[in-house]
Amino acid sequence: MTSSHPHFLLTNDDGIEAEGLHRLADLLRGFGRVTVIAPDRERSGVSHGFSLNHPLQLKHRADGVYSLSGTPADCVMFGIRSFLAQDDGPDYVFSGINHGANLGSDVVYSGTVAGAREGAIFRRRSVAVSLATEFSSRFDSQRLHFETVIRFLERFLPEFLARPFSPEVFLNINVPNTPIELFKGGRFTHIGRRIYRDHFIKKVDEMGDEYYWLGGEPPTHEPLEGTDFEAMEASMASVTPLRWLLPNGSDLALFAEWPSLETTSTPPGRGG
Repeated sequence: MTSSHPHFLLTNDDGIEAEGLHRLADLLRGFGRVTVIAPDRERSGVSHGFSLNHPLQLKHRADGVYSLSGTPADCVMFGIRSFLAQDDGPDYVFSGINHGANLGSDVVYSGTVAGAREGAIFRRRSVAVSLATEFSSRFDSQRLHFETVIRFLERFLPEFLARPFSPEVFLNINVPNTPIELFKGGRFTHIGRRIYRDHFIKKVDEMGDEYYWLGGEPPTHEPLEGTDFEAMEASMASVTPLRWLLPNGSDLALFAEWPSLETTSTPPGRGG
């Protein structure tokens, strides 16, 4: 593997048959070698889950294209630690193109983002890419404008490959689902905050047993400057740097006044 011909590992959470996955694979092949390892079915909303209690099955689908009976994080770990290990693994990990936005606090739940996060854990420069289809009524809901994502990535990728940054940082890209002529380019953003209005809807089946569907109104967001949501409102792509290492050492100061939690030994003969 060389910088002039990098090796990309590509996954997603929409499954091996998803159009966005194959659109992104075609684009990346213009920049280097691509190995696709994607879930064998849709895995949206699985976050960073792993398959710990059952074996994984790999199936060859086409040249350099495989499906795995696991999650996006499974696919990336399997690719780096096992399937591609003899080849020193991939240089980069990409996840997407997701059929739907991954904005604000959605990144906690997203399998797409988890695929890129897992790559960053293995110190591969990683990117999650999503097409924001449901963000605004201004966005076209009749078709998926993958051509807009591809146009943006054609400009973004040469810069990404030429400009190194810490592998502990990975990028979450969202592109509005608009025709190219209405697209305003991209900007670097920080993560916004979703406002969820979810609730569970109770139903009763034919046997009289209760079951529940997660429903509710579509989420909204806080209108804060510089966020990924603000970029969407401006019909621009958001490029949001994230870190897989979540704890912040400065948070320890919040607990400085707490009493010690250490266990002290009880003197002999004075216990209960």
